[in-house]
Order: sequence, then structure tokens, then C-alpha cells
Amino acid sequence: CEEHYFTQTLDHFSFESNQTFQQRYYVCKRQNWWKGNGAPVFFYTGNEASVELYVNMTGLMWENAQSFGAALVFAEHRYFGKSLPVPNTPMPPVADLKYLTTDQAMMDYSTLISWIRNDWNATDSAFIGFGGSYGGMLCAWTRSKYPSALDGCVAGSAPVIDFMGMQPELDYAGFAEIETFDASTAGGSNDLCKININTVMMDLYNCNDAATAAKIATAMNVCEPTQQISGNTMLNAWGNVIGDFAMGSYPYPSAYMLMGGGGELPAYPMRQACSFLSQPFPSGANDDKTALYTAFGQAMLIYYEAAGSVSCINVNQDVNEATQIVDYLWGYLACTDMLMIQTQSGNLNLPNGKGDMLYPLPFNLAESEEYCQQTYGVYPSANWVTVSFGGRQLIETATNIIFNNGELDPWRFGGFVEDAPNKAKFNPKNNVALVKNAGHHMELMFSNPADSQTNVADVRKLILSEIQQWISEKAGTVPQINIGKRGTARLH
Repeated sequence: CEEHYFTQTLDHFSFESNQTFQQRYYVCKRQNWWKGNGAPVFFYTGNEASVELYVNMTGLMWENAQSFGAALVFAEHRYFGKSLPVPNTPMPPVADLKYLTTDQAMMDYSTLISWIRNDWNATDSAFIGFGGSYGGMLCAWTRSKYPSALDGCVAGSAPVIDFMGMQPELDYAGFAEIETFDASTAGGSNDLCKININTVMMDLYNCNDAATAAKIATAMNVCEPTQQISGNTMLNAWGNVIGDFAMGSYPYPSAYMLMGGGGELPAYPMRQACSFLSQPFPSGANDDKTALYTAFGQAMLIYYEAAGSVSCINVNQDVNEATQIVDYLWGYLACTDMLMIQTQSGNLNLPNGKGDMLYPLPFNLAESEEYCQQTYGVYPSANWVTVSFGGRQLIETATNIIFNNGELDPWRFGGFVEDAPNKAKFNPKNNVALVKNAGHHMELMFSNPADSQTNVADVRKLILSEIQQWISEKAGTVPQINIGKRGTARLH
């Protein structure tokens, strides 16, 4: 790969400033595989991390580009990696974050693609977008809003409907319910695991005195001074870890959930964590729960040890520097135009099979606004995404997008799936697929012998079939590769 920098406009929506910054992007295999004008370009719409993470992880692009005669381009999202509007400042002051928005990022990608088309004399080439998670959202939205930029989009684990204003409204408890499924027998773990996690989380939720919190923290091997650790601090830390365990449900070890900052989680980390919690523990109000708290701490330690050897768990610190930077910058996005919503009940026994193993956490817009104002000095625009990109109607009006989700990925609840309420209105030029027994956009990653534990090979064949059709629509001629017929049975 060759590293390049593009002089990018800082504010695409102002006519009063001509400020620029250097946006980084990588071009790979252009000299080796690309067959010139008319041959496709695979373009990754970078998300909230350094672009090298996606260069090194997006095996679907690498493994198939040569068959299509395609060049690879990986574009970095503004403010991340080395694409810094404030040079040499990976965590700039809040006042300098005002140009960190989804709309600015999409214009960055569209502007860069337009320049590449002209610079490479690739006006007849199909540009095929790839993106996972937030990158998948940007890919789908760019295809919808700027169709001259991307001729098609592979959107992996893209929760484009996890926002206010959806009609019908989304069940915002879905994220926690899928996490709970992953910790159950049906999800490959053990039902005792979700019960034990629920007991611990509710004990922390109801913990109102420092002495009790310190006792629980000590049993969990939280770093000293445990007297300064509240139940709420532990709830926040463990909630993040459990979410990463669920998203990282791959059948092989992976560094992806640690943002490439060092270390890797084991295969199916939720199941590994549940191995400590799959037995009965005393759980009554008057029981000594030290053994349960210790086992829970051992489960959480899997996450912290993944990034290096640790003697205790520091719940006040990110697992590595990369995740610290991402949390800061993503926090700003979440406080502006990316206010995504998840709720929790903390009740395993709600009607109709609903409920989760965490703790009560309703959504309160006023509290979100207060937090965002205090932390970043901004107010979230709660309906921005729905108004800007169409909400559920995105899949009805846009074309040439395939939305893929992992069965074990909690973000699946916010994506387009086969049983969506507006399924009958899906544009037939779009598609959806489910990767069984898998987590966050596994289909975008490199092939692995352990893939046989999932149906990811079939999903990838479907994706390649869609790509071939999009390229043909652009009027280019592509090599015939053994990917089966377009219209392969949709994957449930």
C-alpha cells in the first residue's frame, strides 16, 4: 500500500472560509491488479479509528480485488489517525471539534472520490463502497445522498435506524437483549451466566454506600483505592466490556474490538467470560456473594488482560490509548448528530420473552442534553439522522446496498434485517443478510479456517454477487468469478 494525503476542505458547507486539512488515505494494488478506466475501485469509508485498522482487517476487499481487477482505497475519517484538522493533536480541545460531523465526513469521501476519478482517468469505473459499523452507516448514507460517488455499498453491521423519529419506533431494548442472548444457552453460553451477571449488575445498581462498593470491588480485583470506586463506576465499565464481548463474537481471536491498540480478545469472548459464571452461586439478599463477585471479576479480566498483563482491573482507565482517543472523539459525535439510543430493564423475566441481564437504564433526552452540554458544550440533534437520511425509508429509496448483520452482534437490533416491519417495501435493488453465530461485521474480515462455525462463506458469496451486478450496471466488463448466481437465497 501507498500512503497518500489529500488537501481536503475543512468546512464543506461554508462559503466564508477556504481552510483545509490533510486527509490521509491508502492506495493498494493499483499497479498490480487495477486494469485501468472501467475497472472497479473498492473504497473503504473509514470510521472512528486510525485507517490502518481497516487496511489490516478488511479481508473481504483484499481477497477479492484481484478477481475483479480492482484497486483498493482506504480513506481515513477526519479527526482520526493522522487526518487531523488540528495538527499533531489527536485529542483536540472541544472548541476545535466543531467540524467533526457525519455530513462533513461524507463530503470528504465524495470529494476524494471525485478527485480520484479525474486523477486516475477512472470516469467509467465503478466505485464500490465498503464499511463496517459507523463506516457502514457512512457508506450507505453516502450511496444514498451522493450516488455519483459510490455505485454500490457493502454495509456491515450498520445500525442506521437506531435513532429517534423512526416510524414505527425501534425497540431500543434490543441491544441489551442480544447481549443477554449471547450469555445464554441459546447463544452458545449457559443460562446460569446471564442469571449471575444479572445478580451482580443489580447489586451494583442498588449499591448506595461506599463500604459495600469497596467490598465488591475488592472481590472483583479492581485496583486500589477501592474506597473511591462507586457502584456506578463499575456498572459503566462492565457494561462497556460486556458490549465488546458480544460484538467481538468471532470464532477466532481478534484485535478488532481493541481498535488495533494492542492485544486481542479470545474467540467468542462472551463464552470465555461465561465459563467463570456457569455454575450456581449464592445469590440471596443475605448470602455472602464474594465467590460470585470474584468469578465475575475473573470474567471481566479477560478483556483487560487482552491488551497486556495486568495485576488488577483499572475501571477508571481505557484498556489502551487507542480506545481512549476513540471514546473522546466518538463521545462528541454521539453528542451532536449521532445520538444513538439503547435502553435496559435489568429484568430477565419480562413478558413475551423480553428482558435483559443488565440494570435499569431508560433513555432520557434531557439527561443526554445535560451531559453533552457539560462535557462538550453542545446539544445533540436527536432527529438529525432520521430527517437527513430517511430512517427506515433508506432501504426503500436508495439502491445498490447490501446490509449484513451478525446474529450475535447487539448492533443487529438497529440494522435492516429480513423480518423488518417494512420488509415488503424494501427496494429490490437492495439486499440483506444474516451471519449466523457471529458478531460485528465478520463478513468484512479475512477468511479463517474457523469460519466453518458460521455461514459467513455463503454471505460473502452473496455480497460478491451483488458487487458484480453493480459493476455491470456501470457498464464495465468484469472477469467471471465463481461466486454463484445473483439472487442467491437470502440468508436467515
